[in-house]
Amino acid sequence: MEKYFKKTTPTPQPQEDIPETSKRKRLSIIPKPLASDDLPSDPALRKKMSMYNINEIDDIRRKYIQKGPCQPKQHLFPQTWFGKFSRRFNCSWFDTYSTWLEYSVSDDSAFCLCCYLFKPYEGDKAGGDTFVTVGFRNWKKPDKLLEHVGIVDSSHNKAWEKYQNMRKAKHQDENYKQAMITAPRNNLMRAPLIQSQLMAIASAETTRLILKDLNHDLFAVLIDESRDISIKEQMAVVIRYVDKKGYVMERYLALVHVPETNALTLKKALDALFCKHNLSITNLRGQGYDAASNMSGDINGLKSLILKENNSAFYVHCFAHQLQLTIVAAAKSDKKIVTFFNTVANITNVVVASCKRRDVLREKQVDSIAKALDMEELNTGQGKNQETTLKRAGDTRWVLIIVQYAV
Repeated sequence: MEKYFKKTTPTPQPQEDIPETSKRKRLSIIPKPLASDDLPSDPALRKKMSMYNINEIDDIRRKYIQKGPCQPKQHLFPQTWFGKFSRRFNCSWFDTYSTWLEYSVSDDSAFCLCCYLFKPYEGDKAGGDTFVTVGFRNWKKPDKLLEHVGIVDSSHNKAWEKYQNMRKAKHQDENYKQAMITAPRNNLMRAPLIQSQLMAIASAETTRLILKDLNHDLFAVLIDESRDISIKEQMAVVIRYVDKKGYVMERYLALVHVPETNALTLKKALDALFCKHNLSITNLRGQGYDAASNMSGDINGLKSLILKENNSAFYVHCFAHQLQLTIVAAAKSDKKIVTFFNTVANITNVVVASCKRRDVLREKQVDSIAKALDMEELNTGQGKNQETTLKRAGDTRWVLIIVQYAV
């Protein structure tokens, strides 16, 4: 009869009756953020980076970078017998390899901090797992430490470069915050300085809101590079993601100056940008560029360099660039449009080749602007009606004119 009656006070179930696996699953639903003290300093006691939550990896890297390599210089290093001779870890190695060499007191072995944090993938023959998980303890062969560093393009040096980029990005953020705290707040500040600071604050706040909306989720990048008016190469980066409401969002992230436009330089600039904004390349699921070889090349293009680190970052030829090429091809099939641009190109060549013709063009332009101002067809103001130079026609510069002319 008990099954027909409902008990008002449930009988508490003993804690030991709950399976241990069930407890672990329930506790793992809401991960607790790791503090610096929760991360073991001893390299032999650390978990692999792949065992951490993917959204916490970059934060863990920053905390280990802030700690620095584990170098217990006051430790009494134990002796190990190698045949007839006993050897031990030499404390002077800390001075020689001060930026990355670590020692484990619990395991009496040496490790590499930057390889632990940024090693590209398991089983890399160039770097091996000795200095990452196993630990190096062959004290009679200290030259193996130098071998681990290797050549310029070694696995260690690639990890070291990423380590440096993340450390520099962290220092830049700290310097910016300190500059804003110590900035003078009196009437002696000039308008350009105030404007510069306001622009920096607005830029930082806008970027912060974009990254907050992204919330460490999956995203794609759209990248293009071109020269600005000061003849500097600039790389524009746009991120594309799906927000919490299910809408596809495209947000301009940064304009980065690059000294060269080869794929390696662009990749380094992108890695530095990701480190600065706490973006993980493991979350990258798409990349869109034009068809230039340095961007989409199958061997040494930016696309291929990213795919080596993350094979889920699928490449798609930029639709806007495809549309641009389609418009250009369609425009060139129309005789009137072709005649128009040929005429523009001839006029440009004739004027640019002669200083006298340039002066005549300038005088005509000044008279035209003065007449338009008198008729109130143009407005005056700072930065308006400036003298400009002629540019030769190109497919990328004349797309808008082609569309307007065709319409």
